Amino acid sequence: MSDAEHPEPHDDGLVAGRFRVLGLLGSGATASVYEALDTVAGGRVAVKVLHPHLAERRTLRTAFLREAERVAGIAHPALCGVIGSGVHDEGGTPQTWSAWQLAPGVTLGEHVRERGVLSARAAVDVGARVLDGLAALHSAGLVHRDISPSNIVIDVDAAGRLRDARIIDFGLVDVAGSTTRGGDVLRSEEGDGVVGNLQYAAPELLRGEGVGPAADLYQLAGVLYFALVGGPPFPRESSEATIRAHQSAPPPTASVRVGGIPVSLDRVIVRAMLKDPDSRFASANEMRAALAASVAPRTTTATTPVAATTKTRVFAPVAPTPADPVRVREPEPEPGRTGAGWLWGLGLVAAALVVAVVVALSSGGGAPTVRETSTPIAETPVAPTPTPTVSTPPPVTPSAVPAILVPAVEGMTADAARQALERAGLAVGEIRQTDSVQSSGTVLGSDPAAGGSLTPGGIVSLTVASGDNSVPDVIGVPEQQATEAVAAAGFTPVVTRQISEAPTGTVISVQPSPATSIPLGTSVTIVVAAAPPAPVPTTPPVTPTPTPTPTPTPGATP
Repeated sequence: MSDAEHPEPHDDGLVAGRFRVLGLLGSGATASVYEALDTVAGGRVAVKVLHPHLAERRTLRTAFLREAERVAGIAHPALCGVIGSGVHDEGGTPQTWSAWQLAPGVTLGEHVRERGVLSARAAVDVGARVLDGLAALHSAGLVHRDISPSNIVIDVDAAGRLRDARIIDFGLVDVAGSTTRGGDVLRSEEGDGVVGNLQYAAPELLRGEGVGPAADLYQLAGVLYFALVGGPPFPRESSEATIRAHQSAPPPTASVRVGGIPVSLDRVIVRAMLKDPDSRFASANEMRAALAASVAPRTTTATTPVAATTKTRVFAPVAPTPADPVRVREPEPEPGRTGAGWLWGLGLVAAALVVAVVVALSSGGGAPTVRETSTPIAETPVAPTPTPTVSTPPPVTPSAVPAILVPAVEGMTADAARQALERAGLAVGEIRQTDSVQSSGTVLGSDPAAGGSLTPGGIVSLTVASGDNSVPDVIGVPEQQATEAVAAAGFTPVVTRQISEAPTGTVISVQPSPATSIPLGTSVTIVVAAAPPAPVPTTPPVTPTPTPTPTPTPGATP
């Protein structure tokens, strides 16, 4: 064979002397993921390479390779399989890598951002596929522990029907009952922190306890909520508030946010997100069966006119402990596009909170169809003449037009709200902007409000956040209260001090001035009164005491 068929390790563009890099799929705190051509087996793969400065440490190399080693023996169509892994020493610099199957499609997170939320049927299909993969992991005694919209790749056709769905990123996979505690995101050393995706982590994981298969079911239920609504189950303003919600807030119901979602599907999501792991589904297969039943056609009972000779036909739990410090993961790399389809980037174990932009679309059908009812034609009495006379039938009267309830769009982007209203059979009218702590374009309310009724084609006005907010008036208040108020308004407080006769520690001025409308994230200077320095006491000059002259004693000899 030619040298091209047996490339040397030092060939340009090859990782581990085998994979020719075609492009970057994504990069995070621990590694970069490339789309590559496998020059040995052929085909395109995803190659994950530990950052060189991390690869210098043996403990980090070992922790990185653990991901591929744990799932290397598991093969399932819903799991992206391992092709290989290792350490390649090139010129004295160790290159730590792992190669994975490249799944067709895009991540669920990217699909929702670009194409909108899934229908109930499509969401159930994705959930069923993922549960098949989880069942394979659980049968091997492993728990994924990081099911999220960025770690599920889906492929749908033009009609929105699911063709494929696969789980990626096995960085947190471990034996059932183990914790995610660690001193860094790779958990290369012991520590009190907890590694996980804060938006979808199960309560027991956030408490630093051992987690079992029920934690994966909890996370998948949160992902299904995201797929239906467009946002995480517990959107909160801080990490601490999100942790508290996972541990104590009731599970959310998707049908409250988006019309057309069966209550039976709500029940599956709520049960899988119960706080006590023993109260959730007993297995991935049990949850899969419940999902399938939630959208199955209902059996109805009807009777038909029959002759006398025929028969009618019938067509569980440990008390919560205070949450440990949480090290959250940064968003995994999203896929790029090449050739005929979408390519995905293998998710990276990283260290930043996943912040989801809330995008939600109504999954309900189109506007109700107005049907006309037939009115019987009445015959008027006629005189007994040779030619009978028939009256003109009365005009057909259309039935009452059904009212449409305005869907809840608060918290969506303006584009998502427009699509939700159009799906409900309504139209968007005036869009008013106003100052708010919410990000630009976020819908703050509608007129009529959610739950109001309109006729088909009715107009709904929206109020959206402008991206600006007013500087709060904190003059005269204590420093801590002022900084909290400025931060809560969406700005970055910067404190300076100035000697003043005002009470020490109180705010004497703010720049920009209160009530000024400025973009969110802008720095606001808070000038705090400082006490004047205490006067330095002056020491009076010391005058030496004169030494008295001794008085001669009579009779004494000088």
